[in-house]
Amino acid sequence: MPNMNTSELDLSAIQSQILTTLINEYETVGEPVRASEIAAVVDRNTGTVRNQMTNLRTFALVTAVQGPNGGYEPTDRAYQYLGREQIDERASVTLSGNYDRIDVTVDGITFTNTHHPTECTARIHFQETVTQIDRGDAIAIGPTPQFGLAVVGEVAAIDDTADELLLNVSQLDAPLTEA
Repeated sequence: MPNMNTSELDLSAIQSQILTTLINEYETVGEPVRASEIAAVVDRNTGTVRNQMTNLRTFALVTAVQGPNGGYEPTDRAYQYLGREQIDERASVTLSGNYDRIDVTVDGITFTNTHHPTECTARIHFQETVTQIDRGDAIAIGPTPQFGLAVVGEVAAIDDTADELLLNVSQLDAPLTEA
């Protein structure tokens, strides 16, 4: 493994997208993911994905598994690079878009400017690629498991390489609790 920590790595956009897709698919199926499966998601040639996997192996972000059920698996270092945690048991958070429930796992909600008196934005990070949502869609997320927070707003931007979206928040709800 190269002698550098993950903060020193500088992956290209396609490498980040492939790595994110690998982790998403691996967590869905729990077994090695074939290059052809990743290529279908990122809309690239299978050969391109294999070439990028060779580069990602150089950085110790993926391992190759040989054999008929082979493919690629992310390493702990890959999760660290993307700022994600391997979660054995996930709490479910409901995401609804255009009045339809969408089955995805919300990994985190970060409010980026709650200090502004009339605008609030939130960065929503998912554990998988969300293809059912477009810019301008109205969505609702929640309630969250621990605090019961519900967030409603309009999608301002989508970052497919990081499985994130930016939400212009129109409503926040949380149950009142006595201190």
